[in-house]
Amino acid sequence: MKQNSYRQDIRADDTNEELIGVLTAISVVSKRLARKLTALSYQQHQANYDRPEPAERKHYASLRNQH
Repeated sequence: MKQNSYRQDIRADDTNEELIGVLTAISVVSKRLARKLTALSYQQHQANYDRPEPAERKHYASLRNQH
């Protein structure tokens, strides 16, 4: 009876180790994804901030056409 209990403990330990590995991998991937999404969001914000509004573009185009 003790031998069965010992085997169950070993299996539980193996399962726990596997679960820890999977959760660690998920955490690493989640962190990378969050970093990439943050960078992408920043780039899009910068692109939208640097681009003139449509009315401003028309104004700049009209100034170019005058010369």
